[in-house]
Amino acid sequence: MENLRKQLEDLQLVLYNKDSEIQQLKEAAAQAPPHSEHNGTVERETEVSGEHLDEAAQARLQQECATLKQQVKDYEIHVKQLQTQLETAAAAAAAATAASVAVGTGSGNTAEARCKQLEEELDTIKREQEDLLVLVTDQDSKMSEYRRKLRTYGEDVTEDEDEEDEDGDFAITENYDDDLEDIQ
Repeated sequence: MENLRKQLEDLQLVLYNKDSEIQQLKEAAAQAPPHSEHNGTVERETEVSGEHLDEAAQARLQQECATLKQQVKDYEIHVKQLQTQLETAAAAAAAATAASVAVGTGSGNTAEARCKQLEEELDTIKREQEDLLVLVTDQDSKMSEYRRKLRTYGEDVTEDEDEEDEDGDFAITENYDDDLEDIQ
C-alpha cells in the first residue's frame, strides 16, 4: 500500500514537471519574435500538437492516478478485514489459553496430591525398612553373642553356622546401606 502511494506521488510529480515544461515552452514561444509566417504556422502546429500531447499525457496520468487511488482503497479494505480476523484469532487464542490454564491448574492439583501421597507412602516404607534393619542387626548381634557364649562354655559351634554368618545369610553385610539404596 505504501508502494502504491509512492507511485502516486511520483506520477503526480511527473505530471507537475510536464505542466511546468509546457508552460515554459509556451512562455518561450510567446517571447520569441515571429520570423516568418511559416515559422508562425509551425509554432501554431507545435502548440496544437503539444496541447494534444499534453492533454493525452494528462488524461493518461489522471487515469493511472485514479486506478492507483482505487487500488489503495481496495488495499485499505483488505487491511481492515485482516485486522478484524487478527483480533478474532487473538481473542480465540486468549480464550483457549485461559481454558487451558484453568484445566491445567485443576489437573496440576490432582497430580500434586498424588505426588504427595506417593511421597508419604515412600517415607512410611523407608521407616519400616529402617525398623526392620534395626531388628535384623539386633538379632545378628544376639546370635553372634550366643555363639560366642556357646564357645566359652565349650560347646562346638559348627563351621556351617559360622559360614552362614560369614556369607551374609544371617548377618548384615557391610554394604547393606548401598544395597538398600540400589533397591529403591
